[in-house]
Amino acid sequence: MNEFTMSMAVPQIDFWRQYNLTIEQACAYFCIGENKMRKIVEEHPTERFILKNGTKTLIKKDLFAKFLDEQYAI
Repeated sequence: MNEFTMSMAVPQIDFWRQYNLTIEQACAYFCIGENKMRKIVEEHPTERFILKNGTKTLIKKDLFAKFLDEQYAI
């Protein structure tokens, strides 16, 4: 690998340190099944914890944690 190729590499960040999580990462982080997570996103499309990037859905980790704090059951 030459110097140019190394400088073009995208840095890898541990997902628990990221601000936004993919659905799959959010499932692992919050210990929620993927079907349940997708159902939450579908049922709360205007919540602030959802970020759409084209067709990709991202979860804002801190805002979703606050959302969960306010829930009695999911």
